[in-house]
Amino acid sequence: MKHTVIGTAGHIDHGKTMLLKALTGIDADRLPEEKTRGMTIDLGFVFFDKNVTIIDVPGHEKFIKNMLAGVSTIDLVIFVIAADDSIMPQTKEHLEILRLLEIKNGMIALTKIDLVDKEWLELVKDEIAKFVKGTFLENAPIIPVSSTTGEGLPEFKEALLKVIGNAPTKSDKGVFRLWIDRVFMLKGIGTIVTGTVLSGTLKAGNKLELLPQGEEIRARKIQVHNEEVEECHVGERVGINIIGVELSEIKRGNVLAEPGYFNATSMVNAKLYLLKDTKKPLKNKTRIRFHVGTIELLGRVIFLNKKVLNPGESTFVQFRLEVPVSSDRGDHYIIRSYSPAVTIGGGTIVEVHTQKLKYLPDEELKELEKLENGDPKQILIHILARNPLELKFVNKLTAEISVTHNVMKNIVVELIEDGVITVVVEKPTMGIILTEHLEEAQNNLINFMKQYHQQFPLRRGLKQSELKTKLFKKIDSQVFDAILAPLIAKNMVKVHEEVIFLSNHTITFTPNQEEIKNKIEELYFKGKYITPSEEEIIKQFSEIQKNEIMNIHTGMIEFGILIEIKKGTEKPIIFHAKHVEEAENLLVDILKKKGEIKLFEFREMINSTRKFTLPLLLYFDSKGITERDGDIRRLKN
Repeated sequence: MKHTVIGTAGHIDHGKTMLLKALTGIDADRLPEEKTRGMTIDLGFVFFDKNVTIIDVPGHEKFIKNMLAGVSTIDLVIFVIAADDSIMPQTKEHLEILRLLEIKNGMIALTKIDLVDKEWLELVKDEIAKFVKGTFLENAPIIPVSSTTGEGLPEFKEALLKVIGNAPTKSDKGVFRLWIDRVFMLKGIGTIVTGTVLSGTLKAGNKLELLPQGEEIRARKIQVHNEEVEECHVGERVGINIIGVELSEIKRGNVLAEPGYFNATSMVNAKLYLLKDTKKPLKNKTRIRFHVGTIELLGRVIFLNKKVLNPGESTFVQFRLEVPVSSDRGDHYIIRSYSPAVTIGGGTIVEVHTQKLKYLPDEELKELEKLENGDPKQILIHILARNPLELKFVNKLTAEISVTHNVMKNIVVELIEDGVITVVVEKPTMGIILTEHLEEAQNNLINFMKQYHQQFPLRRGLKQSELKTKLFKKIDSQVFDAILAPLIAKNMVKVHEEVIFLSNHTITFTPNQEEIKNKIEELYFKGKYITPSEEEIIKQFSEIQKNEIMNIHTGMIEFGILIEIKKGTEKPIIFHAKHVEEAENLLVDILKKKGEIKLFEFREMINSTRKFTLPLLLYFDSKGITERDGDIRRLKN
């Protein structure tokens, strides 16, 4: 059976606590100061029945912070208005708070009817009906009741049970989370924290994470309605006996959660609604009081598309908080002015794992709009879209979105089948990116290579490492491979000795370049195994620009006319391909006859010097033709 949490709301001294005592026989004022002053200061808790908890909140303006902590997790409200006072300042403020928190269900208790006559009572009823018109309480029952005489109490209970029955069941993300609203010590038992289970299930003995501290603790015992249970569920008011942390380290506003899912953050993105009755516009970077869950924090509001927000308007903002908080997407919040502390607005958190933002273009604001009412699938797509070509691992995304592994698995499978995401890494953890980003990167690569070939028509291509850096900067190697592999498979791109080029690219010399190429070839034919350096070649063509000579020379290497043999960090030695082939045949023939040869012997055979002979022999070693034993070469088996 579902568990329902009800909150009271209303002006000070309108009879909230007295009504609960009349309903349940329990006095929600537990503090001595509350007894002495005759007013509720902090939260009180009573049980209406086995599955219903009622949280009594303060009505005084000085204790709005405590009131907010009480109503942040309720399912419905008992809105209390005294017949002798009618609508008062905190009546208005409490209703605005409930609207901002998007409380959808409730009823109105018209208390202290024993203090007024029937004519006055009817006037107050009319005033209340006008007051709640256009709000979630517009069609709520208004039940006259006296906590002193008991008049109207049976009707009130009947109406309350009906409202409870109509209240929807809380949605459940499946990951345990609870805002702490009370912390205390019980002699012989230890530290107790209480709160409402926002999602998931907790079993006695389970590990928990205390946030924002990041402390790992354990739930020793669990109580629901003062009865010890083995586990608690979403919507239940619970008391948890925890171990692993000192009482002094815990306070109201901390979060208990399943380990590994939630993080503390000092920045959240949110939709903000500024109340119509706010006295002045809200300026960018204004310092405010930020209430979320059961905690109050100080921070500043940063507008993402304007400098000022006028009363009655809404916009997307980033809150930069002065201390970290552990909230979740979808949490409702309230903001109050820093001084004097007055409720001025509120809304819904749309993003918690965020980076510092300033002005956002319209397309990025539209992405935030999608998040406002987005489901986990939309959130996942948003995260991937916000980080193009950044490899995201499913286990970390599960925590970032704060859903269970099974939920995430189903989402990922669906998105893979629909072609929305591409799996880049399978094991040990699945890594994914958006398919549209992958396809866009492939198009960019093809276009880049087209431009490159147009600019350098005499080069085969460029190295993978160079292309990766120029086009994608710090992209993960596995993502780069995922971009390249389909292009190779479709024969759109080829890779030869780490050089990437378009499959349809061929090196073609113009007639003028062909003439220069032939002259360069003559120099290599003339030198044979003592070849010219680049500088010497350039000197032979003083009337032609150096860049043109080098482009043609490079094209001859790329085309395979010349063979470049590298010698570590020194300048490479270049031979004509025909001479390399000739030297290889000569070397193989002599080794077949003699079995081995020394460097000086081969140098004399090709009429060269050590400078050119050694690189040539090392080249044959690297090709697997020969193997070296000191200064001796033999044919490799």
